[in-house]
Amino acid sequence: MRLTRLTAVRRALLVGVLAAVLAAAVAGCGGGSTGGKPAAGSATGSTAVATRGSDGIARITIAANDNYTFVPATVQVSPGPIEVTVRNVGKVPHNLVARGVPGAAVDFLDGGQSATLRFTLAQPGSVPFVCTYHERMGMTGAFVVR
Repeated sequence: MRLTRLTAVRRALLVGVLAAVLAAAVAGCGGGSTGGKPAAGSATGSTAVATRGSDGIARITIAANDNYTFVPATVQVSPGPIEVTVRNVGKVPHNLVARGVPGAAVDFLDGGQSATLRFTLAQPGSVPFVCTYHERMGMTGAFVVR
């Protein structure tokens, strides 16, 4: 019986410690939620089509928010040059890195800041992008080149 009681105490202690660690981690990432709104391209839910201008450059705005999501999370684009404006619409710092595409990164955006980058997506396929600060929280997306 003593072993059972000791096991119950250990379990309760472990649950309490895990709850405290989780609460501290969430609080450390900041708070507030402003949502995200795409400002360019045509959006449906969390998917948008990058609009190619007469200059041949596809353009899209991606919002990074305090819900740890990108809006839109999926950007459909035809092969060629693309200009991406990343807006941090929240308070927590974010970045955006397109995996495997040299130069396709916004290193740091404080709340309210934005930055624009240009790069080329030449091959059909999916190119993931992430916020490296919050990737483990699911802050990911993809450029789908068709």
